Amino acid sequence: MDIRILIILSPLLTALAWALFNIARLAIQQLKRQIRGNNFIEKK
Repeated sequence: MDIRILIILSPLLTALAWALFNIARLAIQQLKRQIRGNNFIEKK
């Protein structure tokens, strides 16, 4: 594999990984809030 391809793809892959990490983190936080909210409603 040509090193130039890696040079071009590395920042793109890094940005993609960072975006997916942030999306997954926010999705997990939202899921936890929904679960916590449902438990709160059931306890009343």
